[in-house]
Amino acid sequence: MATSLWASIGLSRPEHRAWAMYDWANSAFMTVIISALFPPFFIRYAAGNSCANTGFFTQLMDATLAPFSPRVCAWAPHVPNATMYLGFGSAIALAICAFVSPAVGAHVDHKPVRRQWLFAMTVIGCACAALLALTQRGEWLWALSIFAIGQIAINIAFVIYDGFLPHVATADELDRVSTAGYAIGYVGGGILLLLDALMILSPQTFGLADKGQATKAAFISVAVWWLLFSWPFFRKVAEPPTAPSRERVVWWKQVVTSAKALHKYPHAFALLVAFLVYNDGIGTMLRMSTAYGEEIGLATGDMIMALVLVQFIGIPATFGFGALARRIGTKPAIMGGLVVYCGVTFAAYFITTAAHFYALAICIGLVQGGTQSLSRALFASMIPPARSGEFFGVFAVFERFAGIIGPLTMGVAIAIFGGSRPAILSIGLFFIGGLLLLARVDIAAGRAQSQQAT
Repeated sequence: MATSLWASIGLSRPEHRAWAMYDWANSAFMTVIISALFPPFFIRYAAGNSCANTGFFTQLMDATLAPFSPRVCAWAPHVPNATMYLGFGSAIALAICAFVSPAVGAHVDHKPVRRQWLFAMTVIGCACAALLALTQRGEWLWALSIFAIGQIAINIAFVIYDGFLPHVATADELDRVSTAGYAIGYVGGGILLLLDALMILSPQTFGLADKGQATKAAFISVAVWWLLFSWPFFRKVAEPPTAPSRERVVWWKQVVTSAKALHKYPHAFALLVAFLVYNDGIGTMLRMSTAYGEEIGLATGDMIMALVLVQFIGIPATFGFGALARRIGTKPAIMGGLVVYCGVTFAAYFITTAAHFYALAICIGLVQGGTQSLSRALFASMIPPARSGEFFGVFAVFERFAGIIGPLTMGVAIAIFGGSRPAILSIGLFFIGGLLLLARVDIAAGRAQSQQAT
């Protein structure tokens, strides 16, 4: 019974299920720490900054972390801006990931250490999650450094984890296994987010003194969750075969070397360029939507519910996208998701109420996981498995830039137009450009070239 249920969602073999469970495990860090708790914790407690930083998650801090957030509303020019530091810290962490990911990918392709590297990044990421609980008021540098190291660890883990995909799934299984992994990630991250939210809102129910203590306990819960649910992966997923090489991996040269190697697969490279453009739009939507909602006057509670809504709608929707891809093809399914994103961007210009925001959250939840999971599967089908680690390292470089270019573009647009409402339309340019570039990618030719290299 259980086996048939797993098979129905595309995880028919034990290694499929173990691989997907790693997505369940690490989504805790992405959802609870990166998306929900760390930004307000840093701004209000670790950095002790002022009410000048009035984003959504700052309001969430006011609502849930009262012991950490005295309302200090007078801001002087000499006081460092915590939001600026948080942005710089995140950008530096992503830039480091972009620099080292291809080198790590190439290294694990040529030596049987892929599992060792993934385990090491998992332990480091879990340790960082737990160490955040030791932060004291004003220790902004400590908190930001630990957070940055955790981001580096989880992003390098993603590179290695994604590189396992063409080894655990056959060519005709890639779409289903990849989408199942994303969907299970939504489940894992969503469940822990709900549990931690309940713990923060009612700490006494969980035997905790106050909401501040509950928040630190939430950081520890992420560490335990990630480490505990990663265990099936390390028990069931074997070390894949490697292609031995006598060449020494030179870290600072590997980005260029790997990009040149991938350029020999022009169709896969073209897909990656298209992915860079449209994933910039997706990444910007994820990072800026709550700030936009706050600017137009939406309530904190509505923001929280929208965040949870996206998480849980993404579960069945991601599976649905996998089924759609089997019916109409992976590329058309991705393009359909990008069309929805174009509509969301245009509609966002006109929203004025929480109901409008909920409607757009539903639309994003319907296409977010499917678009990204199918992009990963499509890229995996167009590269030789023997170089999957190296090429997914390049994939990670392009993916990390989605955390820099898109928000920067919107920031410039805000500076030019004086507000987020006209600037939100700039995100649509990424989806339109990505659609046009993706339309030109020859998927069949790319897959044939990959098979010839195998």
